[in-house]
Amino acid sequence: MSKISEEMKSFFNTRADVYDTQQIINIDGGKECYYEIEKYVPAYTKTLLDLGCGTGLELHSIFKKLPKVQVTGVDLADKMLKKLAEKYSKYSINLINDSYLTFDMGTQKYDTVISVMSFHYFTHIQKLKIYGNIF
Repeated sequence: MSKISEEMKSFFNTRADVYDTQQIINIDGGKECYYEIEKYVPAYTKTLLDLGCGTGLELHSIFKKLPKVQVTGVDLADKMLKKLAEKYSKYSINLINDSYLTFDMGTQKYDTVISVMSFHYFTHIQKLKIYGNIF
């Protein structure tokens, strides 16, 4: 794992217990972003890839709309993934503790791919690589 990935992992692991509150209260548009994301997830979605899923704030509204969707969540921070697993234990979720810069997304494996508030951490070149992998 790269030094930057290690730093990001550490940064988010130390905030896992306060992350949900911080994102909703302290970020302009945070509440709307997380709770309205489901509007952009097509109704036909059966498999969803969530890159940088964190604690899964965005999944609340998605599971209301699509309770049977199979979610794969990828995140560097294992403590964030633990929080997500605790919140959504009754749903079909596969959690992967990895960087989505290197994670093998497969071919035509997911109907929909989302990422909420995480791409701003990456350079233009890194984003191109991620978009290429998604495509």
